[in-house]
Amino acid sequence: RVNSLKGMLTGALDFAIRMQLIAVNPAKAIRLPNNRKLVASHPECMPVPRTPITPEQWNVIINRFPEGVPAHFPLIAGYRLGNRLGEAFGYSWDDVNWSRQKIKVNRQILEKTRTEENGSRWYISNPKYDSFRELEIDSNTFELLKRMRTMQEKYRDWFAEINYDYPEYYIDENDDVRSAPHSQLVPVHWKKIKFINIRPEDGTLITPSIMRHVSRVIHGNANHKGIDAQMGVAFPDFCYHALRHTHGTALVEAKSDYKYVTERMGHKNVETTINIYVHATEKLRSKESAILDDLYG
Repeated sequence: RVNSLKGMLTGALDFAIRMQLIAVNPAKAIRLPNNRKLVASHPECMPVPRTPITPEQWNVIINRFPEGVPAHFPLIAGYRLGNRLGEAFGYSWDDVNWSRQKIKVNRQILEKTRTEENGSRWYISNPKYDSFRELEIDSNTFELLKRMRTMQEKYRDWFAEINYDYPEYYIDENDDVRSAPHSQLVPVHWKKIKFINIRPEDGTLITPSIMRHVSRVIHGNANHKGIDAQMGVAFPDFCYHALRHTHGTALVEAKSDYKYVTERMGHKNVETTINIYVHATEKLRSKESAILDDLYG
């Protein structure tokens, strides 16, 4: 909760700087204590068994985080693209191949252990195991990306009309994610990156940290009143990586070739796909029963 309040305060003061109301953001000098003990005391922050979620559970979750809220596309990326958490937030618009309806997994965005004095909290890394790959995008997700891009462009045009100095994002020489107002000159070695996960209404970056709140909502622990009223039901075993497991299992249920599933998931070998990410769901069991009936019935 303290982290959330500090984030809100820092964001508000950053906005005041961009509107040229103040010169510096004093909130960035605040250093919070290490939260490792806090995380250990909250089960919703700890790893849980990574089992697939059901279609019914998915519908409840995605209806609670509909299109237009910051968590919507990252959830979609886990469920429909099989992305790891950092991959889902690391996408840029340059990764999308609009003519071929594909998207490249070129990076992941990760959080530093501590916020450094220069204010950089996030950094860019290669995908886990250097699993660079290009993914086919289903039609619904492709249309979602089109709408997101249109919305971001609409707001940027509006910002330009009202002289709002919206933020731009860069990768510096240390692979740290940097932001600077549009009008500000930055070092020549900083590389501009157009992240997909941007709040269109103010240009701020959406980072993996939002999944802490999302998970607490899904677990039913987001407030002292119990289950979130809009969810109507809690899924205490949910974790983001369960979306990835669900995607891999769904592909196998749909009779996708194991080699294709391995490549899409970015695994080093087929054994990882089979032994860890493919779960024996009721749908798979029923198919195996049908095979047995054909053989011996």
